[in-house]
Amino acid sequence: MIEPGGNDKKLPLLVSHTDLERVSESPYRSRCPACNKGVLFVHRDQTTLALINADRCTYCGQLVIYTDKIIAGEPVLDVHTNSK
Repeated sequence: MIEPGGNDKKLPLLVSHTDLERVSESPYRSRCPACNKGVLFVHRDQTTLALINADRCTYCGQLVIYTDKIIAGEPVLDVHTNSK
């Protein structure tokens, strides 16, 4: 059983937002694929309000990177890339 915050130090999961289970009528709220308890909200850049591809589960803290280029008809900003 995963404890609250139990996945906050784990490596990011690469997922397609399209494949995730929705938890409400909102196209932006999905069930966490790591713990199946928490919610993933598609976050927006605070300056531009563009959707961003990095998210954390509200329960387990798992970092999720969306591989989609478009979510709910909006383009997604790639803010989490490994350029090393």
